[in-house]
Amino acid sequence: MEEKDRREGIKEAAVEHFNGKGYHGTTIRSIAKDVNCPLPMIYYYYNGIKVYLSFDGDEELMEIMDEWEKTILPRHHQIVKPYLKNTKNDIVTARALAHLLETLIESIVVKNRFLPEEEIREEISAVLRGCE
Repeated sequence: MEEKDRREGIKEAAVEHFNGKGYHGTTIRSIAKDVNCPLPMIYYYYNGIKVYLSFDGDEELMEIMDEWEKTILPRHHQIVKPYLKNTKNDIVTARALAHLLETLIESIVVKNRFLPEEEIREEISAVLRGCE
């Protein structure tokens, strides 16, 4: 397969996975499997594809990703809303929790870093302090 075709195939598979499963439901392995490509080749063509989706200036794909990202907070807010009865601004709490979880997932899954469970619990409880 030519380099340009493989690169496009990876990009198309990534977009399909992100649209269907979301950022956190997508794995580099699933993208590689779909394009029949060794895992290291994904990183070769798209250094850190899952970190910030290097779309090489493809504005259409960036707009699709931006639109998908706009749906994240309302979905997270609906999930945690029943537990946010004692907060003054539950949208802010949901947004802070979503950002914290994204950061934790990026550190643990994408960057393969170890974070002690106690540290994770402390950070989450700091955001949820005062919630039921």
